[in-house]
Amino acid sequence: MTVDERELEDILKSFDELGESISDPRFRRKAMLKAAQIVKRASQTFVKDSDKPHKRYSTPKIVKRRRAKKGSGVVAATYYPGNLRLSIKRLPFRKTFRQFIGPSIYKRKRVERKGMEIGRNAKTAIGYYAAMSRGKASTGDKFRREVMEAGLRSSAGRARQAARQEVEKQIRKEKRKTGL
Repeated sequence: MTVDERELEDILKSFDELGESISDPRFRRKAMLKAAQIVKRASQTFVKDSDKPHKRYSTPKIVKRRRAKKGSGVVAATYYPGNLRLSIKRLPFRKTFRQFIGPSIYKRKRVERKGMEIGRNAKTAIGYYAAMSRGKASTGDKFRREVMEAGLRSSAGRARQAARQEVEKQIRKEKRKTGL
């Protein structure tokens, strides 16, 4: 059986197309989405919910630089139990194919109003205080270690398997497109 040059060029061209599509950042991003969701769910399990809602007050100033006593102002926001857990999301960075997971913080587009209820659902969850949530002198590093890395360690095998399956699925799809 012989393969003429024309057929060989067609085969090589389709392999090149397959290689280009695999190296495309959109292809990689799509392949990593399921793995990111697995890690996100695992990380959420390491967040401890509080027992009761917490309130943030907008305390007025008595004199130039002196504020009124704690709790004497108007309720600016109420943070419900589970707010931090719900705020852990896949963060949408468009310029890279890598997936980043962490607490989403307050967006300027949302208009803050007096008495805002935060954390009732995933859409209103704001995790700006994640670094302070692990104890008295906690830092963002402690939150990263105890929540995010712990979630990654516990779900690494499942996430890797999901990513591999998604890549194989994408490759099969591309092969069908190119005729391999």
